[in-house]
Amino acid sequence: MDHTKVGMSLDEIDKIVHDYIVADGAYPSAIDFMHFPKSVCLSVNDVVSHGVPNSYVLKAGDYLNIDVVCYKNGFHGDNSAMVFLEDGQTEVNPAIKRLAAVTRESMFVAIEHCKPGVKFNKIGEIIEDYAHGHGYKVNEEFGGHGIG
Repeated sequence: MDHTKVGMSLDEIDKIVHDYIVADGAYPSAIDFMHFPKSVCLSVNDVVSHGVPNSYVLKAGDYLNIDVVCYKNGFHGDNSAMVFLEDGQTEVNPAIKRLAAVTRESMFVAIEHCKPGVKFNKIGEIIEDYAHGHGYKVNEEFGGHGIG
């Protein structure tokens, strides 16, 4: 995330992530998962999730979700974070920053409930309740890859 800057293309970010994963002795699990062609999912602005890196060049005011999935030592790991691209003159819309903050908070609230015996759907219910409590809805049409 620290390498993500205004003026970079999504393809450049994909290469950085790919090279980092491989140098660490891991494999980028996204490659060819359901025919996904790249190493990382990059969802810029209004792309809900699992965006495919391409030649798009990031501008000030853009916001980007970086979703990294890799396989190492017999395990798949999944990690996702938002990056706000600002240049001192153009900032990301405050409503987007609030949405990202509430989304992150909902994840941590749900993690607090993770323990043996808690049903998987309870985690989603906690996240949904937290989002609704802050005036947001959860996308019910989206389905992930089953590990994150």
